[in-house]
Amino acid sequence: MRRAVAIVVLTVVTAAGCGDDDSADPAPAPLGLASVAMPASGPDIAAVLQRMPGEIDGIPAATEADFELIRRYGNLNTIVALPFSDGAAALAADLSRFQFEESAVVEGSQLEPDGGTLWVMGSFVDEGGAGVVHLLVWSAPGAEWVFNVSTESAEMREAIVTGFVEAIGSG
Repeated sequence: MRRAVAIVVLTVVTAAGCGDDDSADPAPAPLGLASVAMPASGPDIAAVLQRMPGEIDGIPAATEADFELIRRYGNLNTIVALPFSDGAAALAADLSRFQFEESAVVEGSQLEPDGGTLWVMGSFVDEGGAGVVHLLVWSAPGAEWVFNVSTESAEMREAIVTGFVEAIGSG
């Protein structure tokens, strides 16, 4: 089951995206992400993930033994950091593919490479049996890391992202 969710997360990061945003000003990253400086190195990211809440909604946290840049709450609720050094334009193109996924529901996005934090938030039906997966994928301008939260509910997605933002602020 863990491998299936990890594959879903990696698939969403590499084959995800969102719809066009016709507004003149880029949408700020949601859930407080625009208000903090993202950790920029593997050790800094691992430290932030370790400072996240030990429990969310009664579900204890676990860090993968073989990959320290993932924090899991139960089987289906994760935050993971993945290296991505291909640049903002390549990431925006990858994220923009999400709108074409058959079951994708886009809740919001900012995919203009020069518009600040790149992000897409939405949900999709996991054909692997996990049900509806709620996600938020983002990367800070010029960063070499992409962050992905995938959860079984929108409320859990918000709780994990909020925990991440608070962990950055407490460091």
